[in-house]
Amino acid sequence: MTKSFRLLLIAAALLYGGVPGAEETQPERITATADRLELDQQTGVQTLSGNVVIKQGDISIYGETIQVAMRNGAISRIYGAGEPIRFQQRLAGGDLVQTQSREIDYVTSSWTLVFRGDVKLQRNEWLLAGHQVEYNVRSRNFSANGAPAINTESDQAAPRVSITYKPVR
Repeated sequence: MTKSFRLLLIAAALLYGGVPGAEETQPERITATADRLELDQQTGVQTLSGNVVIKQGDISIYGETIQVAMRNGAISRIYGAGEPIRFQQRLAGGDLVQTQSREIDYVTSSWTLVFRGDVKLQRNEWLLAGHQVEYNVRSRNFSANGAPAINTESDQAAPRVSITYKPVR
């Protein structure tokens, strides 16, 4: 067993603390895979890098670098930055919510995911785009904001939110 594989097994064991999104009474197993893992035992922060995949039940997060913070044996925050960070959740009715952004911040105590930077959220027949989207995993509600006004012509951040509906046939 290689040292990297052992570290990944340790991380997976620590990650079993439970991310909200599954049944509260019986949290589902969380799995994390990556090319590299660094664990700071003082702070409880794990940094996974290289082809990171974190899964729990119907929720998946993908990225190049993702940090997982632990508090009292449970995950308190998942943070990732890079291009792109992807999130998906299969809803009970079968719908798939897929999001892509430059940054993701999941605060487990509030069940809230915040996506920032060129956010695209797709669900069935519509696509929502903006600078920042907040999504509550438990209630499945969301809100979106455009980017602040930009004074330079070279920066292409969208100052508004847009939503596109595909016709139902």
